[in-house]
This record gives sequence, structure tokens and C-alpha cells, in this order.
Amino acid sequence: MNSGDKTRITVDIYGMQYKLMGNSSVDHMKTVADFVNEHMLKISKNNSRLDTPRIAVLAAVNMADEYLRMKQEMERLQEDEQKKILIRNYNLLQEQYDKLQQEHRISAERLEEWKQKEKSLMEEYRALQEEHEQLKRQFREEVERLRAANPDTDALKQQLKQLKEEYGKLQNEYDEWIQLVQADPVKEQ
Repeated sequence: MNSGDKTRITVDIYGMQYKLMGNSSVDHMKTVADFVNEHMLKISKNNSRLDTPRIAVLAAVNMADEYLRMKQEMERLQEDEQKKILIRNYNLLQEQYDKLQQEHRISAERLEEWKQKEKSLMEEYRALQEEHEQLKRQFREEVERLRAANPDTDALKQQLKQLKEEYGKLQNEYDEWIQLVQADPVKEQ
């Protein structure tokens, strides 16, 4: 900012005219001048024997003291605010931590349940596998027994076939005899 952009004002401080130039508004600069003037008047009222330079120094010391106290109070308030923010953040983090712990506990319980179910299913699977193996053995044994019994069945089937053939022959002979007997009846006398 160049000097053409600065605010210029004439103020009265402790009975003397001062030309001020700054970057602040006119109202702000008047407020500052009034503040300094009030401090100097207050000091001169309580200490009538002091000359102007001493009054100005004491006013500056008093204003610096007031400024530093306000600055410390502001810092303390900022620290208090920061502490409040930290406490709020800590409480939020604690709530999140508690929630995560609860979720972890629930997840751990579910995991344990799943492990138990898996163990139970594995035991059931093993039992079914053993039963399957036993049924396979029984099936193989039954197949072997049937195969061993099958030759007898084949022999019986062969005998049945021969018997049917013999029966067929005998039936044919019988039928022939019956026809002969019916064709040539024996006379009884």
C-alpha cells in the first residue's frame, strides 16, 4: 500500500494536535486517540506534579500492561478453548473406540460361533464320509456276493432251460400219444 492509500487524520491527545496516518479506518484511529487521551488525563488527574512526557510514558506503561494482561487472558482463553476442543475430540475418539471395541467383541463372538459351527460341520462331514466308505464297502461286498452267487444262478437257469426243453419234448410226445389214442380208439370187447 502506498502513502496515497493511507488514512490521514488530525486528533487531539492531552491538549495537543497530532496528525496521524495509517491503514485503519478513521473511526478506529479516533478511538485509539481517545483511548490514549483518556489514559493521560486519568494519570494527570491522580499525579498533578508530573510533566507531559512522564504522563505519556506512564500512560504507555499502563496501556502496555493492560495490553499484555489482555493478551495473556486471550492466550489463556484460547488454551481453554483448545483444551475444550481436545476434550471434545478425546470424548469423540473414546466413543468411537468403545463402539469399535463393542463391534470387535461381537465379531469375535460371531467368529467363535462360526468356528464351532465349522467344527460341528467337519465332525458331521467326517461321520458322513465314514458312513459313505462303509456303504461303499458293503456295496462292494454285496456285489461280490452276488457275483459269487451268480454262477449258481446261471447254472440253475441252464438247468431250467434244459428242463423246459425236455418238458416241451415230453409235451409233444404226450400230444402225439393223445392224438394217436383219439385217432385209433381201442375197442373194448
